[in-house]
Amino acid sequence: MQVKKVCLSIALLIIALNSFAQMSDDGCINCGHEFRGMPSNTTGVEELAAAIDPTISDLADQICNAMVLYDSTGVGPVHEAFELIILNHLGIDKNTTPNYRAQMREFWNEHHEQMICRSEVQGYENPQHILKRVVEMRNTTTFYFDYFLADRDINVNAVEFRNGQPETIVDYIDTILQDPQADQLYDVQEVRRLRSFLVEFMGAKTGMEILNT
Repeated sequence: MQVKKVCLSIALLIIALNSFAQMSDDGCINCGHEFRGMPSNTTGVEELAAAIDPTISDLADQICNAMVLYDSTGVGPVHEAFELIILNHLGIDKNTTPNYRAQMREFWNEHHEQMICRSEVQGYENPQHILKRVVEMRNTTTFYFDYFLADRDINVNAVEFRNGQPETIVDYIDTILQDPQADQLYDVQEVRRLRSFLVEFMGAKTGMEILNT
């Protein structure tokens, strides 16, 4: 585990340096990029930005980048990167903390709406909630069924706005399942199984269901 921590730290440093190298001459990263669901004008942007904890936002990006790294290099299953970074942020040693999963759940449920991947990563949608990124990475089984959904009290109802419409992980999966060519990219049966499990056992809802509650 210590070796993985060192590898992860080095990899995250490389990612940070690459992001710095992509700055434009005026020092702005990704200037002009329109985030999904954000208004094209600047009215109210300051208020929206103020509602986001920069510490949590940066942490979410670290998690996303680390998961992509784990997936692409085979360092380990992506949930290990997810867990390692959150535990490090909380200052928890899982080997000496029997209830560490409960503490992770409490942290996740408090901040799950902010767990958005924002860094530009080739081949992935951006911005994108972590729960959707995992599906796009085709890690449905190893992340969800082998790890994340073992805790039935974890919140899976984060809402993003896409083209002005509320979208949850359920909506995202529905979009995949409605694509006649989805089987070229995904294990459709496994994605459908994930949707059923989320709705039946985790209380997952569509964005409109949440807004109309």
